[in-house]
Amino acid sequence: MINKKMLLPLMAGLALTGCGGGDSGGGVASTPGPTYRTLSQLGGNQTFQSGGVGWTVGSGIIGQSNQTTQAFGQGVTIAYDAGADSYTLSAPSGGATSVFTPAMVDATQSTSGRMVWRNSATNEQLTIATAQVNGVNLSYTLTGLWLKPNSSGGTANVYMAVGGVPTLASDVPRSGSANYTTSVGGTHVDANGAYTLTGNSSATFSANFAAGTVATTLSLNGTLLGGNAGAPSTVALGSFTGSGTIASGTSGFSGTLTPGANNTSGMTGAFSGGFFGPQAVEMAYGWYLRNTATSSSAAGAAAGFKP
Repeated sequence: MINKKMLLPLMAGLALTGCGGGDSGGGVASTPGPTYRTLSQLGGNQTFQSGGVGWTVGSGIIGQSNQTTQAFGQGVTIAYDAGADSYTLSAPSGGATSVFTPAMVDATQSTSGRMVWRNSATNEQLTIATAQVNGVNLSYTLTGLWLKPNSSGGTANVYMAVGGVPTLASDVPRSGSANYTTSVGGTHVDANGAYTLTGNSSATFSANFAAGTVATTLSLNGTLLGGNAGAPSTVALGSFTGSGTIASGTSGFSGTLTPGANNTSGMTGAFSGGFFGPQAVEMAYGWYLRNTATSSSAAGAAAGFKP
């Protein structure tokens, strides 16, 4: 059986997202540039590339193992068929594909800006949502979470992906810097149980376009979702510092996460994502953290916009 401690909070990891398609309010360069359509303006068949992170759950695993990052454009591919109103997902590196149809929609969990599918035959789950930051709906950015059980071994692969309408490589600023208004959500799992980090945590994100670097911080605090008898009702993971680079000739970026000052969690990790909309007005990334010695782990997504 797949480990319930990680399955329970999977959808909570996307709670930073919300209904939307509205204007992010970010600053767009006044000089003429490429024309972008917002998510609400898209129509017909669409194919979304993504970046993010992935991991494995199940078979006695507490939290996650086999963590990986996927550079933007090398992650999960999401193809929408307008005629069938279905989504075909392809795993990274030519991996397995799955189709999610209207009959699989979980109406009890879906909203106008977040759709949830469950395939009862394969136990697969998919959530795709328009990103929301502090109550502000982003215009160009999607987040997605795909859980795909393996055929044997009682394990499942999980992908936390970010996609949408990416900034064209030629439209990514090459000078100056920017600070983004940012929200973060996710889950933490340890020997005590599972904790939601959404609503209790905060993040910062900045980009130095001249240097081609990015920097982020995560301050993570969790509230118990379910666990062992006597499990603490809250958990304070502390702060984590991330630094990374913008991949040359692309709008994607990636980097590593390390504990900040006075952080004794022992967890380290990585993040991967990209910029979206004109002049990199929005950004999002998937992230993970893990301490192999204690089997503690955390994963989620962050999103932001230039105010």
